[in-house]
Amino acid sequence: MLPVQNLQDLVALAGRTPAGLNYGSPSIGTTHHLATELLARDTGMKLVAITYKGGGPAVQDLLGGQIGLMFLDRASARSHLESGKLRAIAVAGSRRIAAYPNVPTLAEQGLKGFDVEGWQGFSVRAGTPQSVVRALNAAYQKAIAPAEIRRKLAEAGIDPVGGTPEQFTAYMQAETVKRRAVIKERGIKPE
Repeated sequence: MLPVQNLQDLVALAGRTPAGLNYGSPSIGTTHHLATELLARDTGMKLVAITYKGGGPAVQDLLGGQIGLMFLDRASARSHLESGKLRAIAVAGSRRIAAYPNVPTLAEQGLKGFDVEGWQGFSVRAGTPQSVVRALNAAYQKAIAPAEIRRKLAEAGIDPVGGTPEQFTAYMQAETVKRRAVIKERGIKPE
C-alpha cells in the first residue's frame, strides 16, 4: 500500500518518483482508466498505466503491491477497505459516498470540477415508439423506488438515479463528449 493518506500525499510521492507511479486499469478506455488519465492531467503527476484483462487481476496486483493505485468501484473495494488491505484516499465523483463519509472527493482536495463516475443505464433500439420508452422508464422508476431496494443497491455500491429518458440521453451525450476529450488529449488508442 502506498504511504499516502490523501491527494496531496499522492502528488508529492509521484513527484519523488521520476519513473512514475504504476496504476491499474481493468482495460483501455474504461471509466477507471480515463479517470486516472484525468487525474494525471489535472495534477501533473507521471502515472504509468498497467492494463489488465478485467478488474479482478488488477485488484489482486493492487493488493499484492505490484501496482500502487487504481480507481475502484465500491463493490470491488468494499471488503478490502473494511479489512484494511486498501485505503481510500478520494472519491472521484462530485459528492461523498454515504458508506464512506470520511473520504473526501477529489474536488474537495483541490481538483475543482473533477467528477468521474461509472454509470449504467437502459437503452432501446432507435425508433422504439415513445409510448414503449415511457412505459419502460415508468417501470424502472417504480422498481427503484422502494426503500428496501435502494438500500440493497446501496450495499452493492449502486446509487440508483431516476429521471426522464431525455435527461438520461443528455447525460450520456455529455459523458461521451467529456470522455472523448480525455481520449484525444491523452492519445489513448485501442489495443
